[in-house]
Amino acid sequence: MDENKGMRKTVLTLAVPSIIENLLVSIVEYADTAMVGSLGPHATAAVAVNTPVTWLFNSTIMAISVGGTVAVAQSIGAGKNEKAKRLTDQAFMAVLVFSAVVLVGLLALSRW
Repeated sequence: MDENKGMRKTVLTLAVPSIIENLLVSIVEYADTAMVGSLGPHATAAVAVNTPVTWLFNSTIMAISVGGTVAVAQSIGAGKNEKAKRLTDQAFMAVLVFSAVVLVGLLALSRW
């Protein structure tokens, strides 16, 4: 029974910051909507239309980050520190490349 208690404590210690972060991100989006709500329906619609796109991009970057973290943790656990360093660099570069592609795409579409 003590083993399960320790496991629950570990899971909660790891999960609570993620839960709080997701709640805070949601609160920021609600605050954005509330702030522009007084500007009229077009401004409110602009925030509402933008939210799913923001979540999509953030989710993709988070998926790369989580996948990279898992791969690095497994490498460190196996004692393969050089592989862990390479995986860290690859995950970082993947996020940078994805961000650059999104930036170029958004700059190209910004005139519209």
